[in-house]
Amino acid sequence: MDQVVVTAKHMDDSVHIFAHYTSKTGHEVNDMHQFCLDNLPAYMVPDKFILHSQLPLTSSGNTDYRKLMDE
Repeated sequence: MDQVVVTAKHMDDSVHIFAHYTSKTGHEVNDMHQFCLDNLPAYMVPDKFILHSQLPLTSSGNTDYRKLMDE
């Protein structure tokens, strides 16, 4: 993985965690999910891993979280 950004969204009376990432090596989602299960408390494990060719940026060069949350 090259870059990772984690976002949380309230849906259905609960919080869902999303891991947005870029990768040149094509890490398997199952491997990343298992790594998180082995190393994080259950409530911190992302519900979904989303591969991006590049993360969206604002005009100032920071990660554009609004665009990530709209996906």
